[in-house]
Amino acid sequence: MMPVSAEKSPKGRTGDSFEYKKVKHIKVPKIYWNFTRKAVLTMEWIDGIKLTDEAGMEKACLNRKELIDQGLYCSLRQLLEVGFFHADPHPGNLVATADGSLAYFDFGMMGDIPRHYRVGLIQVVRHL
Repeated sequence: MMPVSAEKSPKGRTGDSFEYKKVKHIKVPKIYWNFTRKAVLTMEWIDGIKLTDEAGMEKACLNRKELIDQGLYCSLRQLLEVGFFHADPHPGNLVATADGSLAYFDFGMMGDIPRHYRVGLIQVVRHL
């Protein structure tokens, strides 16, 4: 559980509406709104291994390159397709799960990018 104010963006969006959860190998904790109050956001517990825990990652036979590729793919897809993205994806806000998925937490910093900027960025990359 964590303070709602720390988890909600100014637009009132939370991990509950985060688009990564529609992508294979990405997990987002479910928010339990019935148990959430003004000062506390209650969400699903997801077991995971810190991305900085090299021994734990090795013990779980997790491929760090695949996890990086998944995170990059999801970040670019989120940025370019939806324009709504997690703006604070550091090791404290991500864990690897036993099945090789990435779980995202802490949606207090989210960003929006207007469609015309996304289209412009795609055009620039396409012409490289």
